[in-house]
Amino acid sequence: MIRNTSILLAESEKEIAAVNLFRSQIYLNELEKAHLCTQLEKQLDTSAFHLYAMENNKIFMSIRLRCIRDQGDLELKKFKDYQQFNYKRLAIVGRLVVEKSYRNKGGGYAMICSMYQFMVSKNVDIALFEIEPHFLRSYKRFGCHFLRKRYNELGQERIQMYLKIEDKAHFQRTGSPFLALLEESQSQQVRKRAYSVD
Repeated sequence: MIRNTSILLAESEKEIAAVNLFRSQIYLNELEKAHLCTQLEKQLDTSAFHLYAMENNKIFMSIRLRCIRDQGDLELKKFKDYQQFNYKRLAIVGRLVVEKSYRNKGGGYAMICSMYQFMVSKNVDIALFEIEPHFLRSYKRFGCHFLRKRYNELGQERIQMYLKIEDKAHFQRTGSPFLALLEESQSQQVRKRAYSVD
């Protein structure tokens, strides 16, 4: 079990470069023809946010997300059904990448929760995910909905899902940890408004 995992936001060029190197190394070590998987990420990283975790000055986990403003966005094109959603701000969340020796130790849970809090802070309405099939049950428990199944450039099966950021009723049904995080965020906003009135 990874205890007290601190999730960081990559802000400097040095941090972003280190996260990109980490993600590329995982792809290259574990995926065939990995350059096909990372090619689009590299094209779009100038507009991406990167959350990451470190131990002993070494990155062992990261997740990448982008807030989409342009409906002609290259990455958005693979989500053919996104137009059904009514949203003001939409995010695409990339693959959660974890170094092999740290997997199944609880760090991914902390990262997903931090990612959710970050999206709340950015006023995201809808988040889109593309995951490997064996993660489907876990993402459903977080409160994500099935969108469709597709096959990527390598012929690998992927599941597209979506998350309504303020879907309280659904979070209650699934027992999602996002419910408590959302309620905490909303209560903080109420307190801030009260202070501003005073």
